Amino acid sequence: MNNSDVDGCKWVPTGHPFPEVLKHYLNYRSASTTELGAIDFQEWLMRSKLVNNTNTARSYCFPIREGEFDLAALPVTALKVIVAGGWEGLLEANRGRDFFLPGDDHRQVCLVAVWLVGHFHEESQRLGKTVETLLIARGFAGTPNSVRTLLSVGKAVGRHFQLLDDKNLPTQHFESFFRYVRRCIALGNR
Repeated sequence: MNNSDVDGCKWVPTGHPFPEVLKHYLNYRSASTTELGAIDFQEWLMRSKLVNNTNTARSYCFPIREGEFDLAALPVTALKVIVAGGWEGLLEANRGRDFFLPGDDHRQVCLVAVWLVGHFHEESQRLGKTVETLLIARGFAGTPNSVRTLLSVGKAVGRHFQLLDDKNLPTQHFESFFRYVRRCIALGNR
């Protein structure tokens, strides 16, 4: 994960209310539908009047897609664990892996957003600067709007999986899950 993608802000996820999206997707899948694709989910959201426009329906598909949590590939029983959240939900969503290894392929942007929220909240306290200022200065977001989106999604995902506390600071689960990211940063600062 590098921050040289400022021009495209590729680490800024599409905005969506993560826990709400998970609940809607579980309800959609529990309706014993055989259609698992994003287009079908979007249409179901609109038909069910859970969203009021196509753009919102499309944004709700962001976390379920293959590059994020690939929820269409999971059975309903696994979705129930993910919807419940916490560490067990994270393990289920991450296919049993209790760690995160970022890459430059812009996958799992929601989890990168969690890392950025936790890391930059710590940095903010240490440096006496706002999280927003640091994210823009370090190139993880290009505008105040993109920072708000990144923070909103990162906080929602982080709190859902108990990676962030109510002040958006890292929990023990955060430290465990992102341990390799911490090591890479520590090695890079030597």
